[in-house]
Amino acid sequence: MLTVAVDRRWGPLLHLDRRFDDALNGHAAAHPAEVRFWRGLSAVLSPAVLRTALLVVACGCLYRRWIGPAILCAGASLGSLALVTAVKDGVGRVRPVVPVPVATAPGPSFPSGHATTSAAVALTVIVLAWPRLAGRRRWTVVAGAAVLAVAVGFSRLVLGVHFLSDVVGGWLGATALVFGLVALLRVRRSRSASR
Repeated sequence: MLTVAVDRRWGPLLHLDRRFDDALNGHAAAHPAEVRFWRGLSAVLSPAVLRTALLVVACGCLYRRWIGPAILCAGASLGSLALVTAVKDGVGRVRPVVPVPVATAPGPSFPSGHATTSAAVALTVIVLAWPRLAGRRRWTVVAGAAVLAVAVGFSRLVLGVHFLSDVVGGWLGATALVFGLVALLRVRRSRSASR
C-alpha cells in the first residue's frame, strides 16, 4: 500500500514527507558535526558492507553445514538487493530537494537501500539468535539489532537523501523479505521431517 501511495504521489503522504525532511534539514544545516557523524555511520553501514557481511556469515554457516541459517543469510543479502533494485526501477521516485543540501546520493529514492538492508540484517540476526539465547541476552540482541536498523534509516533522513516514506518502505520490505524466507525454511524443514 505504501508503494502504491508513493507511486501515485498521494498528497497527504507527500506533505508529511516534505514537512519531515524540511524540519530535519533545518537541524542538520545548523549542526555540521552531527552531519559528519551520520555521514560516517551511513558509509560504514552501507548496503554493500552489510550485504557482504551477510554473505560471509552464509559461507561460514555452509562450512559448518548449517544449511538453514546459510540460506537465510544469503537470501536476506541477495533478496534485499533484488527487492531494492526492482522497486526503485519500478517507482522511479526522485530524491528529496532540501533547502540546504548536506549530502548527495545517486539513483531513485524509494525505497531506501540503506534502510532495507540494515533492517534485513537486523531481522536476520534476531531470527538466528532468538532460539539460541534466552532472557536478558536475547533482548540485548533484539535491542542492538533494532538500534542498528533505526540508526541507519535515520542517518538517511538527516542527510536529506531520503523521504520518511522511503525509510519506512525499506523497513517494511525487509520485514516481508525475512519473514518470507523464514516461512520457506519452515516449509522446507517440515517436508524434510516428513520424508
